[in-house]
Amino acid sequence: MMVSVLLAALILNPAAQAAGQTQQKDQDPPYNRNRVHQLRDLDKAVLKVGPSDKIKKVTCWVMDEESKRQEGMMFLRLQDVKDDQGMIFAFKSELPLSFWMKNTYIPLDIAYLDKNGKILRIYTMRP
Repeated sequence: MMVSVLLAALILNPAAQAAGQTQQKDQDPPYNRNRVHQLRDLDKAVLKVGPSDKIKKVTCWVMDEESKRQEGMMFLRLQDVKDDQGMIFAFKSELPLSFWMKNTYIPLDIAYLDKNGKILRIYTMRP
């Protein structure tokens, strides 16, 4: 499926990481009985985030279907998400969007991107 616009990306909130909670280092999380879309089965994309002299690569699970976008980060715990992982929500066109934190147990930052990948806004979301 060709996606023309990548509009919103969720990236783990660094404040949660600073709270001293550990994360897995080598693999996708194990099977999660609460999730329809298992992370290990999702396509991934690598985003480059930050200023050119301090670019950080973030591997993102691609949420490119309505059911995937609806589930998002639901039922994930901090230990399920590495420091350099997140989600990207792909849409075919630019739309005004909002996201909810239903059954989301970890704090997240959500960045809204334009069709060129430029960050327009970033919001910190609480579980």
